[in-house]
Amino acid sequence: MKKRIAEILIFTVISLIFVAGCIFNNREIVNDQIKDNATIDLDSEITLDLFYDEAVPYHARFLTDVSSIDTSLPATYKLAINCDYVTKFVLLEITDLTAPKAYIVPQTYLIGTEFPSADECVTDIIDKSKVTVEYENVPEFNEAQTTELSVALTDEFGNEASYSVPFKILKDTTPPEITYENLTCKLGDKQGFISLISVTDDYDLNPVLEIDDSNVNYDVAGSYPVILSASDRFGNTSDDIYETLIILDESDSTSANAYSYESVLAAAKQICNEIITDDMSDVDKARAILNWCHSNIKYKHKGPNNSVIDAAGFGFKYRQGDCYIFCSCVSFLLDMYDIPNITVCRYPVKRTDHYWNLVYLEDQWWHCDSTPTSGHPTIYFMLTDEQLDSHHEFQHDAYPERATEISPYSLGGIKIK
Repeated sequence: MKKRIAEILIFTVISLIFVAGCIFNNREIVNDQIKDNATIDLDSEITLDLFYDEAVPYHARFLTDVSSIDTSLPATYKLAINCDYVTKFVLLEITDLTAPKAYIVPQTYLIGTEFPSADECVTDIIDKSKVTVEYENVPEFNEAQTTELSVALTDEFGNEASYSVPFKILKDTTPPEITYENLTCKLGDKQGFISLISVTDDYDLNPVLEIDDSNVNYDVAGSYPVILSASDRFGNTSDDIYETLIILDESDSTSANAYSYESVLAAAKQICNEIITDDMSDVDKARAILNWCHSNIKYKHKGPNNSVIDAAGFGFKYRQGDCYIFCSCVSFLLDMYDIPNITVCRYPVKRTDHYWNLVYLEDQWWHCDSTPTSGHPTIYFMLTDEQLDSHHEFQHDAYPERATEISPYSLGGIKIK
């Protein structure tokens, strides 16, 4: 009997040990199946499969009420999961896992101006936290081109997205443009003609106009050479423009605007129709113009001398006048064919003033004079400085560089051996 009882006790102990081992082993299995932690994105659903690598067991369930957890806010929670009577505590981290999104804004950059900020390259950024936008790399641009630059969008949780932004790189290589009509001002009014000059630039809204008027005496009526130039903020500078500034003496009746531009233009067109043909070169046109003025205008000490338009109008109408009339008529007719020309003033002034034309022909500036005098009965045409006589002294540095080699078309002047 005692033996039987002993056997039962031994069997019971062994069974208990076996059951305990099974229970312990099951706990270990359950613990191993459930992950210690999991991470979800903001606004995501909390589900058991977050804590299982394989299929979720049928008996697994949350002991914690996860429905009360606000997943729109970053936080870490301790949760209890039960499976097969085994409970395991796990950690759930709620954080932002989504990279920012945005729309690309193509950029245009003009070399020499402020470079667009990275923030300007994107718009309508979508993210649940603050986002910083930075260039990944910005090279130095020296030439116009089309390229792409990468910008990185990074939120407060370290999520990053990269976008390629199209860039059009521009470079300003065009100097400002100077436009004007007849440059005139009143006696003593040093700034009076500046309003007649307009300077425009394709990119610089405020190009700088420079005027060299060092040879102008604003207190004495007459015609004076001035040099105009303009520059923009990008280092582009226009070529020097050599022009004539006319100082008007309003007390002199000849200074009044006696002729309209339209009436003078009509007279000039009629003259050009008689002497100019379509097959003529600029040299031929200029010579025909000087010949017409020389042959059709009679020299007399009369006529307006403070306005090219009035002087030309007087010469075309009355066919007489002084050297300023001749010079103005030539200048007006040359302008009809866009042949550059400048009025030259005698310097130093001896007994009287004298005016003639510098004309740009065959890529060089030449002296031309249509005024008939005892000193030169024919026209002076395409002369160098060396070919001028003593009646044509002038201030050399006040005018553009002139031709130095004698032209085969030159007429009149001193004969150079």
